Amino acid sequence: MERISEVSVNLLGYNRKQVNQLVEHKDQVIKQLEQKQTLLMQQIESLEEKVSYYQSIESALKDGLLDARQTGNEIIKQSEEEAEKRLNRANEQVVQFKESFIHYSRELAQNGNALKEKLQTMQSQVLTLLEETQSFVQETDFEACFPAKPLERLMEQLDIYEEEELRDLPQSNFNSSHQLSNEEKIELQRLIHEVIQNEAQQRRAREDKLVDFKKAKGFS
Repeated sequence: MERISEVSVNLLGYNRKQVNQLVEHKDQVIKQLEQKQTLLMQQIESLEEKVSYYQSIESALKDGLLDARQTGNEIIKQSEEEAEKRLNRANEQVVQFKESFIHYSRELAQNGNALKEKLQTMQSQVLTLLEETQSFVQETDFEACFPAKPLERLMEQLDIYEEEELRDLPQSNFNSSHQLSNEEKIELQRLIHEVIQNEAQQRRAREDKLVDFKKAKGFS
């Protein structure tokens, strides 16, 4: 729309048409300005709402940040206290473990030394026992302990006794399955005892030359 800035004047006054056009133009300008003002007001209100929204967000963020900072400080403090407690407990457990380890290690070492000494003593005793046994076996005359002649004489006497008993039996009652009676067994034991007593003196004379193994070991 063309801008009307001047109005012509004649004898009858202002040009009505031009005046009307000027008024209409001014009205349109005012209307446009009002529309712009309304639009600006709406934009201002929208901006104010946004500013208020952002301010509320900022306030919430500040409050949240403050709460988070306080909460974080509390968490850090609690964490530090808990960490210190756990560290103290861990140190106490380490000290107890070290003390227990040292105690049981010393006890184990002492038991090990005691066991070693016992084993060494047993080893010495076994070696001594073997040496004494070997010496006993080497020095003992088993032929003298069990001489052949007395045993042969015993067997001869038993044979003679058996032959005499067989001769005294009636021929009608003799058979190969005859068994000794109780009296015969007693008599046989008496003869054996006599033979053993005959060799007792010779055996006692030889005992001084033998090793008394039990006495040497201290056994009763």
